[in-house]
This record gives sequence, structure tokens and C-alpha cells, in this order.
Amino acid sequence: MMKSVITGTAMLTLSAFPAAAQSDAGQQQSGGGSDAPASATVLDTAADQLIPGARFQDAPLYVTGDADSDGWTASTVYERIGDGWSEVGTVSDLVVAQDSAYAGVVGDVDDRRVFLSIQDLALVLLDDGEVAYLTQLGADQLAELPEIGDDTLR
Repeated sequence: MMKSVITGTAMLTLSAFPAAAQSDAGQQQSGGGSDAPASATVLDTAADQLIPGARFQDAPLYVTGDADSDGWTASTVYERIGDGWSEVGTVSDLVVAQDSAYAGVVGDVDDRRVFLSIQDLALVLLDDGEVAYLTQLGADQLAELPEIGDDTLR
């Protein structure tokens, strides 16, 4: 039901990719000795691992009170919805930090908008190309998360 993704590719599906390194003169230099832009290299080598952000809009958010028992981490990717999971909301937005790192999602849970950190989430990639999220937070913990307003995130 789940597969662990190795650290180097774990965030490949969701994070922004690092831009080409900049020299002291501020000119772009491509990494790895190639003159190809990083964008072309990533597309050539990882296109099958990329997921458009629009696919996460309204993605279901599930909870299971027992996520720790099967050893999940934030880099765990599930291949199907698990028995006993309960849908508790939907994802309304992805959140990226200023350093281009994927930070988490805004979830609509119990008529409240809350931020869920990537450390509290696992991705579910379904056969039909749809995505969902699983959180290790229990219903009580979700209820305790502070509600975020429109002005909370830039």
C-alpha cells in the first residue's frame, strides 16, 4: 500500500527545483557541466515524477489515528486510500516558502482553513492520476490548529 521515497527524489514531485547556481558576477551557471538550463534537465530526467499544482486543488485530506504504526514519514507516498482512513477535509492551496521549499498545504477542515506542515503529511498517488493527502494528526490535533485568515499568508 505504501512505498517510501528515497531522499533525493522524495520532494521531486512537490518541491520547487533549485535554480542554477549563480557566480559571484551574478551570471547563471548550469550545474553538472551541462549548458542546458536546469528546467530542461529536470524535465528530461524527471517528467514522470512531476505533478502539476492544479491537481492538488480540492484534493481530499484523510486522517488515520494509527499512521505511526506502519512507519510512515513525510517522505512516504501511498498508492491507495487505506482501510479505516476518514476524509476530514480538502486541500485548498499549496504553500511554498521563500527559499522555494515546499512547506505544506492549506486545508479546509471542519469549516476552518488551517495550515498543515509537510512534516504532518504523506502524499497519496492514486492510479487514476488523482492525488490525496494523509495526515498523521488526529481529529483532536486538527481541531487545535489555529485557523488562518486571508492575510496570514502573503
